Amino acid sequence: MNRHGARSGAEGPRVAVVRHDRFPGEPHLRRSVHALRDAGFVVDVICDHEPGKPRRENLEGVMVFRWLFQHKRHGLLRYAFEYASIPFLASLIVAARSLRKPYRYVEIDNPPDWLVLAGVIPRLQGAKVVLYMFENMPELLAADRGTAMTHPAMRALVLVQRACARLANCLIAPHEMARRILIEQGVPAGKIAAVVPNGPDPRVFLARVSREPDSYEVDEQHRTRLAIAGGDCNSPESGFRLVTHGTLLQRYGIETLIEAVALLRDQLPGLHLDVIGEGEYRPQLEALTSRLGVNDYISFIDRVPFDQLALYLLQADVGLVPVWAPFVPNKLMEYLMLGLPVITTDSAAVRHYFDDDAVCYVEAK
Repeated sequence: MNRHGARSGAEGPRVAVVRHDRFPGEPHLRRSVHALRDAGFVVDVICDHEPGKPRRENLEGVMVFRWLFQHKRHGLLRYAFEYASIPFLASLIVAARSLRKPYRYVEIDNPPDWLVLAGVIPRLQGAKVVLYMFENMPELLAADRGTAMTHPAMRALVLVQRACARLANCLIAPHEMARRILIEQGVPAGKIAAVVPNGPDPRVFLARVSREPDSYEVDEQHRTRLAIAGGDCNSPESGFRLVTHGTLLQRYGIETLIEAVALLRDQLPGLHLDVIGEGEYRPQLEALTSRLGVNDYISFIDRVPFDQLALYLLQADVGLVPVWAPFVPNKLMEYLMLGLPVITTDSAAVRHYFDDDAVCYVEAK
């Protein structure tokens, strides 16, 4: 396979990567796929549809197959529809490709856990199926819906999770707490092959940033890029800027940050919060901002292209990371890689990796 080009006649091992997300738009999926490609694998990506993108294309040496649906956050019924139909569609694409030319490996990225069904035919042909457990679905839905883990629906999800794990040759967990939860819920410890944290891409986020009490110094390359992005990193009028980014959902606790700005605006001159991202909860957050009278202190910024995100984040003084469940948010890693001080919720999952010298912990609301 030619680097960043068409596939060559001498092909390496074939691998399929299946994920309910966008490619190449989803950063972790893009990074993982490119790593496989650069290591000599022949990679097929089976993923979500995107408006304006073809159903099938060769993208920088990777064959991309997009099923009929794109992900939409429109309530429980939409989630149920997607989670029921997408594993079926993925299975058809993977089976057709595998029967034509068998895969050596199939990587399935949850959610949903039962997307692993797409790997059944390849496994019968001798492929190794790897289930990458990005989310602990029972805990995710319990926290999202305010439901106890003892609820029958959550118990059923635990049983489904255990069954899906059995369909894979091995599992990958995204952090240590996720590994422990899986084991507590009945997944054999030996089934979990590795813990691979979902860290930021250093090619995008690695920057040399030094901070003094009255200065913000960035190397000349980043200073130029910040100026292009509209930021003035040494402006005394820039005030005290806070930032958080990601999908805007109720479970992520952004309303708590807005309430905090309302409490602190008179105590911290120049206080300003940038909320970067899109999501179904944005109208409620904007309404709360207006109700508390802090429109002049909070900016809502639409989704920023991944390769430009660091430029926006570097304009902030502090990164805010509310933690609502036993997970390690990727944006926490991104802020630290950029040298931003971080304020985050005190949780065991985060404390496993970072002590009080690394981040500032606050109690959960």
